[in-house]
This record gives sequence, C-alpha cells and structure tokens, in this order.
Amino acid sequence: MTGMDRRRFLSALGRAGLATWTLTSTPAWARAAVTKAAKVAKPPPPPAELIERNAWPEHYETTLAALGHSWTTRNDRFFVRSHLPVPTVDPASYRLEVSGLVRTPLSLSLAEIQALPSSNAPV
Repeated sequence: MTGMDRRRFLSALGRAGLATWTLTSTPAWARAAVTKAAKVAKPPPPPAELIERNAWPEHYETTLAALGHSWTTRNDRFFVRSHLPVPTVDPASYRLEVSGLVRTPLSLSLAEIQALPSSNAPV
C-alpha cells in the first residue's frame, strides 16, 4: 500500500477539481489580459515617496514621511494597487462612452477629454 489513504486521495481529487473549475471559469477578458501582460510596456518607476512592493502588477505604498506633510494626499503620493496590467491605448482611436442611465449619452475622443478644463478639489 502507498502512503496515500482513501481520505487523502479524495481530498486531493476535490482540490484538483476545484482548481480546474477555477481556471476554466475565469472570464476570457481576464485570461487575455494576463496573457498579454508580457507585451504591455513597463510603467515608469514610482516616485521616491512610494515603496515598491511589486513591479507587476504595480503595488506601491506611500511612506509615512510622505503622508505627514498635510491632511490631504497628493495624487503622486497616493498608493497604487493593480490586479491586471495597464492596457495600451491608441490615442487616435480611443473614445470614452458615457451611456446608460444618463440624460444625454456622450462619446469623447482623447483629444476632446484633454481639451476639457481641469480642476482640483478636496473630497
């Protein structure tokens, strides 16, 4: 008799089935994003105020010294947590669609978005 009894065998069989189900039930878009991860350009290194915990997916933490300057946190000092790669975008064909439960659906190109006025407000 080998070192595996019936209980261990059934437990291993259940775990293998669960792993198979998990891998096959992952949405196609998520599998495609993970597959394309090697083709995505590496993001720039984090600012000095952030601690790099992972290079990919990006996981940067804000240092306590950077948080101690003010009650508000600047965007460049805000933590970064990514679960999938940042997609590459063709600026010429990119469009932002605002639709659904809105009064007026909207479609904007990247140039139109960049031409809009920007503002900063604490929230």
